[in-house]
Amino acid sequence: MLTPAGRNVVAIEREADRTAAEPAAQAARPATKLALLLEQMSCMQGATLATLTAATGWQPHTVRAAVVRLRQKGHAIERDRGADGVSRYRLNSSGAAETTTTAPAA
Repeated sequence: MLTPAGRNVVAIEREADRTAAEPAAQAARPATKLALLLEQMSCMQGATLATLTAATGWQPHTVRAAVVRLRQKGHAIERDRGADGVSRYRLNSSGAAETTTTAPAA
């Protein structure tokens, strides 16, 4: 059987455990999906729409809308269409917010 003094000690220990665990939970916060899109597009070869939809779990039209929104926020995102006809989205290294589309070689 616990005495009142023992209950106070247990309550203090539980409270100390809770406050110690809270900062760790905040530090482990996952990145946002927009940050995930930016990370995927920052690769040298860029990212295809299929890659971005797989990474976020979004529908293709939602990914395209998010790319537009990132452009509106000032991110320089360019879209290149390769010889295979697949569009690749990549962050522009020059920093200028412009969209470039290159046609496949004939």
